[in-house]
Amino acid sequence: MEDRNKNLTLLGLAKVDQIEDRKSLLFYPNDTWKIVGWDVFISLVLLITCITTPFDMAFGEEFDD
Repeated sequence: MEDRNKNLTLLGLAKVDQIEDRKSLLFYPNDTWKIVGWDVFISLVLLITCITTPFDMAFGEEFDD
């Protein structure tokens, strides 16, 4: 049973009990607010890219030559 819990922890499916070994810039499965914040940030960046790229291609001066 202990071996099964160890495998689940390695896959990110079980709760990690050791907090002292955590690195500050990594996302852990228990860090829901970090994951939600990252997802919102990436979604905004993709949305801006999807809106600005067609305008740059249609009205960019480098394509007029």
